[in-house]
Amino acid sequence: MYQLKNEHTETLSFETHDAVFKPTGTTTLLLESVKENIEQPGRLLDLGCGIGVVGIALAKYKLASSPLYASDISEEAVKLTELNARQNSCEVVAKAGKVFEPWSGYRFDYIVDDVSGIAEDIAAVSDWFKNVSCESGYDGSILTREVISRASAFLTENGKLFFPVISLSNTRVILEEANIFFKAVKLLKRKTWPLPNDLKPHMDMLLEMKEKGVISFEEKFGIFTWTTDIYMAHN
Repeated sequence: MYQLKNEHTETLSFETHDAVFKPTGTTTLLLESVKENIEQPGRLLDLGCGIGVVGIALAKYKLASSPLYASDISEEAVKLTELNARQNSCEVVAKAGKVFEPWSGYRFDYIVDDVSGIAEDIAAVSDWFKNVSCESGYDGSILTREVISRASAFLTENGKLFFPVISLSNTRVILEEANIFFKAVKLLKRKTWPLPNDLKPHMDMLLEMKEKGVISFEEKFGIFTWTTDIYMAHN
């Protein structure tokens, strides 16, 4: 069970499953960023929804119009999102499929992207993706770049895309892609995190990837840190 607490609303509870990606600090940072930058409710797609935390919370905050739309490559994730939506009295249209495959013909006012976004070799040794697939490529950018390059076709005229950029991926190519496909790309929030203990035995791999420019992280006073940036893009 995962619980999301907010000072202005009741605590929201979500069922979880070992085979579905569990919310992390990036999930919370993404939710906070979107909440602060939606001025009025609209049709919202929670892309890479996992257990449904971001979309369902935004619906409960009355920032996503009903129904909420959500999708994930994992059918188990979609089932959990449907269950969690019912338990939180939220109407949802949830579909299984890769990136935008389930949404042909749809347009959204807001797309919130939370697809896998770290380098696959790191995902393979991290607790984040334990029992969960990650198909983001060697540099972690493949899925995020696909979302960015295709999002305009699924956004309304004034629609906005929200997406995280994690330094354990190739942030440079992701932001280059964003600036090609969108007129405005704005950094909303940044948070620095300590490197998880499960990654520390793999420092040789991480240092090699950093040297190649595939990922980035910092070391200060013997402490290794990485960052999550949340961006908003629109035309």
